[in-house]
Amino acid sequence: MLIPNLPKIFILTLLLPYCINGYSQNITFGQTADVVKSYAETQVNEFYNSGANGTYDMAMKTQTKYNNDGHIVEVQLYKLHMPDIQLQKRVDCCIRYVMSKEILTKIIFQYRNVTVNELKIIAAKHHILIGQYYFDANFEHYQTIHENPDGTSSVTFYTTDLDALPKNIRDKVISEQNIE
Repeated sequence: MLIPNLPKIFILTLLLPYCINGYSQNITFGQTADVVKSYAETQVNEFYNSGANGTYDMAMKTQTKYNNDGHIVEVQLYKLHMPDIQLQKRVDCCIRYVMSKEILTKIIFQYRNVTVNELKIIAAKHHILIGQYYFDANFEHYQTIHENPDGTSSVTFYTTDLDALPKNIRDKVISEQNIE
């Protein structure tokens, strides 16, 4: 008998890239709409070329929204029945890359089958909570978590702009940054 866990190791190796946000390329705030669109399309192509979708009832697709002038305003990447390591279950997620003047300014993860409470538990493990804002360790980015009118849950990621934050949150962030 060969290694008993070989099938599990093979499956994990096959699926791991789709459980983690990003492949070899990462999306960062400030990138152009064309780069983000290409990234999303590459994720879908790599997913289907890997053969991972056939056995595990997973699916991915992308959609691009344009304004009346033909400029990209949003790139959507749909991930259906994808294993999520942190949540320890399969999730249905739409990742919405939102542009302003064709530059990435906001990323929204919208879930159909994940509760706001589940998202807050994960965020609290890895972020600094100030008010309703979850900041990363260096306060460069933050996220908000909320339930949408249609019953889905969302995590919205932003680059920290102190001037855009409410005064009480801004003061607390400045205070926290000075402590470090």
